[in-house]
Order: sequence, then C-alpha cells, then structure tokens
Amino acid sequence: SPYQPAAKKARYEGCAVDNKPSSVVEVNQAIIIWKRGKMDAVRDSYNTHEAEYFFLRNDGNLMDMASWLKKPTPELLTYHNKHRLDGDTSNLATTTREAGLRLSGGGASAAGYNKKEDQQAQMVEKARHEAYVVARIAQLRKEGLWTEKRLPKVHEPARPKCHWDYLLEEMVWLSADFAQERKWKKAAAKKCAKMVQKYFQDKELAAERAQKDEEMKLRKIASFMAREVRTFWSNVEKLVHYKINTRHDEKKKIALDQQL
Repeated sequence: SPYQPAAKKARYEGCAVDNKPSSVVEVNQAIIIWKRGKMDAVRDSYNTHEAEYFFLRNDGNLMDMASWLKKPTPELLTYHNKHRLDGDTSNLATTTREAGLRLSGGGASAAGYNKKEDQQAQMVEKARHEAYVVARIAQLRKEGLWTEKRLPKVHEPARPKCHWDYLLEEMVWLSADFAQERKWKKAAAKKCAKMVQKYFQDKELAAERAQKDEEMKLRKIASFMAREVRTFWSNVEKLVHYKINTRHDEKKKIALDQQL
C-alpha cells in the first residue's frame, strides 16, 4: 500500500512525490523516472569501464587516461559498437568526455548533477522504506503483535579478534611491562642511592669513632702515667717520713741511754 512518511517530499524532474499523494500514478511515475535514471547510470558506468578496459589492455599509461577519454579514438568506437549493450543508443564520446572531466577534476557540473540525482534517489528510496515500515506496523497492530512497550535489547555476538585487536593487546601488555620496569628501576636506583649514602655515613661514623678511641686511649695512658707518678712520690714521701722517724727514734734512744 502507498504509505508515505511525515514531512518527506522528493522531486524528480518536475514530478513531485508528497507525503500523501493524490493518486498512485504519481508515485509510480516518480519511481519509473528514478529507475530510468538508475539504468542510465549503469549504462554510463558500463561504457566508462569498457573504455578504461580498452585503454589499459592496449598498454595505455594510467596518468594519460583522463586526456585520452576526452577524445575517443576510432578504434575505441569500433570496439564499443562491437560490445555495446542491447538497446544502447547513447553517444560514447559524451560519456567518455564526462568520465575524463571527472578524472581530471574538471567535471564539477557533471558531478553536481549526478550528486543531485543521487540525493533525489535517496529521498525516494527512504520514502518507500518508511511507507513499508508504516504499513508493516499497521498490519502487526491489526494482528495484535505490535505493543507500545519497547522491545528487549538483543545483545550482539562477540566480534572475532583481528590483527588490530592482537596489536592493541600487545601494546597494552608492552606498556604495562615498560611501566613495571620503570618502577623497578626507580626502586633499584633508590635502594642503590640509600646504600651509597649509608656507606659514606658509616665511613664518617667510623672516622669519628676512631678519633674518639684514640682520644680515650691517650687519656688512659695519661691517667696511668699520672697514677704511677703519684704512687712514686707517695712512696718517696713515706720513705722520707720513715727516715725521719728512724733518726728521731735513734736520737731518743741515745737520750734515754744517757739518762740511764
């Protein structure tokens, strides 16, 4: 059934296709014109490919194809007349000239015309698709199979891995490995720096300890010498006192003997 979507309108060479056409004839006429355009495009594409095939088969230079297509040779015309499509009454020179202009960048007008035709074809195709969707929805509603609720989401199957996926995995793994190696190197560098710092600190502490030990040794020697000197002079003092006492006792004895 000729359903048409809302707010859609396509025009083909003066023929308008509205959202709600007045008759099916207008829609059929637009589709016929669109199909004729598609057929002409296929014919022109076939003629262009045929000319390019003839040019390349005869050892033509690919860089000179654009200029060669603008001026078809008699050999090409003979080959085209031999292999032309049934019912094809088009002019090969015009077709190849347009193809040469497109290749050389000078076919802006032809390209614009083809682009306009493609846009019109897309509009008609979209209108036909939306009309089919609307008709299908109406049919499902009549059968009671269409609900207003949203359909459940269908999970897409897992995509098989390709070379790019393996490359990304390898890059992620290599990045993690580089990060881990960088952390390990930083930790090793810190550990080495601490060991070097501890070595020099221990060296300084050992020098200070040796200096203190030397001072303590000298102090012990000096203390021992002072004690020995003090002991010596103490003994000398005792000896002097002993001699004095001995002399005093002798004098006292002599005096006592005289009294007796």
